[in-house]
Amino acid sequence: MMGIQIDAAMDCIPLRPAIVHRIGGKKPGPTVIVSGFDPLIGPLYDRIAAVDALVFLNGTLLLTRADMPCALLDATQADEVIFLGYAEDDALEEAQTDAWWAVFGLLRRMGMIQGRGVPHV
Repeated sequence: MMGIQIDAAMDCIPLRPAIVHRIGGKKPGPTVIVSGFDPLIGPLYDRIAAVDALVFLNGTLLLTRADMPCALLDATQADEVIFLGYAEDDALEEAQTDAWWAVFGLLRRMGMIQGRGVPHV
């Protein structure tokens, strides 16, 4: 991915999946923390990491798993923090789509992306 900075911090227990994903940070701008449980954060990260236009992201987006206590970040250092609620299996697909639009809507409102194609939510 051209120029996009994506880091996956390791879990506090070795050999587990990453619990904190950092996207961006190369260009100055706000810091946004998005916290949620793995059934939302994992697929959200995969989908966001596939967006080529994020090379233009202003600021830093941190995705963290709320179900891992060692993933707690200092929210006082963030410009915005959102929590994605828990979703039951039968509502997971809709919750993942809602999470995607919630995050991109926030990035647009914070001026981190231009937001063409992102609805005003």
